[in-house]
Amino acid sequence: MDDVAMVADRRDGVRFGLSSFALKVIACVCMVVDHIGMYIPGMPEELRWVGRLSMPIFLFLIGWGCEFTHDRKRYVLRLYAASVGMSVLQTIWHDLPNIFMTLFQVALIITLLSVDDWKRRLRNIGLYILWQVGWFAIFTAIDSLFPAVGSNSFLAPFRYLIQAVFGLSIAVDYGLYIVIMGVAFWIARNSRVQFAVTFGVFVVFWMMIVNTQYGLLSMCVIPHALGNICNIRLSPIATVYTIFGFNPMTLGYSLLEYPQWMMIFALPFMLLYNRQHGWGSRGTKWFFYVFYPVHILILYFIGKAVGA
Repeated sequence: MDDVAMVADRRDGVRFGLSSFALKVIACVCMVVDHIGMYIPGMPEELRWVGRLSMPIFLFLIGWGCEFTHDRKRYVLRLYAASVGMSVLQTIWHDLPNIFMTLFQVALIITLLSVDDWKRRLRNIGLYILWQVGWFAIFTAIDSLFPAVGSNSFLAPFRYLIQAVFGLSIAVDYGLYIVIMGVAFWIARNSRVQFAVTFGVFVVFWMMIVNTQYGLLSMCVIPHALGNICNIRLSPIATVYTIFGFNPMTLGYSLLEYPQWMMIFALPFMLLYNRQHGWGSRGTKWFFYVFYPVHILILYFIGKAVGA
């Protein structure tokens, strides 16, 4: 019965549950609360806990957006343009996030996987990985071999813009782990049970790595095997964890010290999704693209003024 409800056509008139517009409003409210805690000095840490619900909902909506859009390529290009535009603001004011880069990567991978032929899917993903690894290797080589034009040069302030223009997934907010989770949401979208289990697995794995000692211990496996003393900062696995979004210096923190696991509380809202657009679907098409940078800049400058 759950599966049938989840795949019910959005044109069948069913109104029970939450529309995509309602979910987007919930995600935006949680996001604003989170950013108030992030940018305004003296705010209670609990505000950041509320913000953990926003990213999963946005990932969830991106997957369904790819399904419902009339032109998936334009949808992906719109997210790409938004990520580049936000990177311009990051270039000017460095302490800004860029959720559009994360959502663009999720939508892009979904698009590459949506072709009917499995050979084309493999080719698409192969080319995507080649693009990502290739440019990562190039920029790493530039930093290592030509430091005068690398990360310590006059080009350093433009790293956000460069990463966005080249569509580098290693630069996304929360790391590759969240991108993979977003794609997994899309794969499991047609069953509430499969979706809930998928989300639960991602949250539990996150907790195992971040909120226990297993993440720290795993970083010492290779150095110990080579007979070296474990240095968390220099561990080869630390680099991999960083790319995937796990900060090596915060591994082993308690559930309240690093509460990203609280994103699981977004699950009930997503399970209530009724595949309806909801109120104002056409008039609010561009709302989030404008709301996101505007609210961040407002809170950013308020925080600067209060903290001055």
